[in-house]
Amino acid sequence: MKAFTSAYVDMPDDAAELLALFLRQNDGMLSKRSHNKEFRNLSDEEIQVLENRFKEIFAES
Repeated sequence: MKAFTSAYVDMPDDAAELLALFLRQNDGMLSKRSHNKEFRNLSDEEIQVLENRFKEIFAES
């Protein structure tokens, strides 16, 4: 997930790890609070792509 995130959007590794943590904690969805606070630089479309990819990756395992 971290590799996909870093390739898809310009994001430091620690932010990509935090994003993955938040997605794991919330069943693959980023909370509005997290989107508006930690990830405010990401568009709604980028968040949707990242959430979908997270679900694809973890549905396979």
